[in-house]
Amino acid sequence: MRGEILRIVGFAAWAAIAMAQAQAPEIDIYLEDGQSIPPIILAKAEATTTRIFAAIDIKVNCHVGSERKGAETAISLKIDNEEPSESHPGALGFSTPYAVSGTRIHVLFDRVRSGKTPNVAGPLLGHVMAHEIAHVLEGYASHSGVGIMKPYWDNSDFAKMALHPLSFSPADVEAIRAGVARMSAHSVPGQSPR
Repeated sequence: MRGEILRIVGFAAWAAIAMAQAQAPEIDIYLEDGQSIPPIILAKAEATTTRIFAAIDIKVNCHVGSERKGAETAISLKIDNEEPSESHPGALGFSTPYAVSGTRIHVLFDRVRSGKTPNVAGPLLGHVMAHEIAHVLEGYASHSGVGIMKPYWDNSDFAKMALHPLSFSPADVEAIRAGVARMSAHSVPGQSPR
């Protein structure tokens, strides 16, 4: 009897999570040049990015290829394999959060994978993607003192990333959700952005 109750409760919890995820706001990320990334690293990066945003009830759909025309909730992300060393010193990626179209995120993959095994490079790439996606959703380029939106991660952060995703600060969660709502409102015919 107890086992049956636990099974029912477990199924109910799973159903509640699935239902919440089905109702979660969605964004589409289009990875330009994603074919040049080793598949295992790209899969781990996409899974990490998805988990990071799922933790704040936002569903991320990753696609490889060019941005779908007319998709207001789409963000284009380019994986740059050979960025000049003088470009954005020390950064693993950069974004143009004030732009409204085109490639808005650049990930400097040569820096991400530098000396990293696929087990580490995948989660790190996912964190860089999530960090830059958050800048675009928030609509500004500021940083937080803790978590995924720190301006620079230290060895402690890298160690945590290998085990589980870093999180957003409450202020970042609020700004990200507001950004997703603005994008979604803009994509509904007859409604203007807020």
